[in-house]
Amino acid sequence: MKRTAACVLILCTLGLGSVWAGEEGRDWKKVVESLKNEVRTLKDRVRELEAREGGAAIEVLSEGTLEEAIDRAAAANVSAPHMRALTITGQIRAQGEDMLDFDFDNDHGDANEFVRFRTRIAFDADISEKLRAFVKIQDSRFFGSEQGVLGNIRGVDLKEGYVDFRKLFADGLTLRVGRQELKYGSQKVISNLDWSEIGRSWDGLRLMYRGEGFVTHLFLTRISEKFLVDGQDESQDFLGLYNTIDAGEGRKVDIYILFRRNQDADVIMDEEGKGGHEQLWMLGGRFAGKADGFDFEAEAGWQLGDRAGDDIRAWMFELRGGYTFEDVDWKPRIGAAWIFASGDDDPGDGDWNTYDQLYTFGHYYLGYTDRVGRRNISSPEINLDLTPAPGVNLSVDYHLFWLDKEEQGLFNAGGMLIRAGDSHADSFVGSDLDVHVKAKLSKNVVLWAGWSHFFAGEFLDDTGSDDDADFFFIQVTVDF
Repeated sequence: MKRTAACVLILCTLGLGSVWAGEEGRDWKKVVESLKNEVRTLKDRVRELEAREGGAAIEVLSEGTLEEAIDRAAAANVSAPHMRALTITGQIRAQGEDMLDFDFDNDHGDANEFVRFRTRIAFDADISEKLRAFVKIQDSRFFGSEQGVLGNIRGVDLKEGYVDFRKLFADGLTLRVGRQELKYGSQKVISNLDWSEIGRSWDGLRLMYRGEGFVTHLFLTRISEKFLVDGQDESQDFLGLYNTIDAGEGRKVDIYILFRRNQDADVIMDEEGKGGHEQLWMLGGRFAGKADGFDFEAEAGWQLGDRAGDDIRAWMFELRGGYTFEDVDWKPRIGAAWIFASGDDDPGDGDWNTYDQLYTFGHYYLGYTDRVGRRNISSPEINLDLTPAPGVNLSVDYHLFWLDKEEQGLFNAGGMLIRAGDSHADSFVGSDLDVHVKAKLSKNVVLWAGWSHFFAGEFLDDTGSDDDADFFFIQVTVDF
């Protein structure tokens, strides 16, 4: 309808200009009648143009002033006449990374340099008051991964594709069906992992209800579909009920119940390596807010269930807080946190005490070198954030790491064991220093760069190689 609105606006301008260019003493009754005829002509012309563009309805001109009609016409969508509006957005992101000595051994020369590249385009169709459709296509790749200049579509995927049935049975109730991202709270438990060039998505249903002062989500998703030749179901499902309550004065309370069912015996093992099935329940809560320059957050979760015959008994918590000096140059924020996730000191007792980090945003919370994950760990940290200029943020984070149970070993950000445990080893793993600068160069462009250094501790020295590790990155994101 933009072309229609432009025609209307030009014709109006010409018509008004011709009227006001007349000489003094003109018959104003004739002027008014002429304008009315002009409006009728314009309406007829708009109807004609609309018909050519696919037969969209003309009700936009049935009420109000001509100026209001023009505004409504400009907002209409002639390229998709069977919907109220279609919004197209996209993103291009390039990220260069350099990893050095990530195996804690500089004798092996394990330097790793690469460029991640991500392109996304999304179509958001507001079809009617009760129906919305959303599709996001993504191409994710490493530079040079195709071994030549002939392209292929190996990295192209449906990032999201769902339909929202709005006002389902009641105002505020929406059913979302299809492939979708999930992220809740501060993403300690469920994150779409936007740092990755791929990110996470789930296939399933989500029922969302927004009431007065609270939001409730119930989701049922299938992560993998796997059936053996004999008909045995080895699929993996993830379900949850997540509630967010507005406690007033900038404070929020989250209460959630999660359930994961994994029937894949090739993945689920007990403490002795025997395959089986898993039924994991997690009960958790989070309290966060801001007041008078202070920000605070506390979250805890307990995991129960059965893993290949072992009883699951694990837990985690995180405490975080800080203070921002709003009246000081660069608005410094000083903060501190403590992250804990349980481990297991007896791998043969039939109790699974190692916390499962599920779908956490591990890269963000425990050092950007990714050497430490949210499993079998106790980690205090301190933070400093500065704003030297509008749109520019400088942050410095320092993490310290101790194993909860040195018998179990060290897990990385992906939840994988990267150094076996030893009951005679020291529990201090090391520390991580992160220095980042993020600048918003324009409305659509963000530049982010950082350096991280991992200082190896006594546990690594007691169990093998113990060289420090380094990580550099630079990221440019363009949204449109």
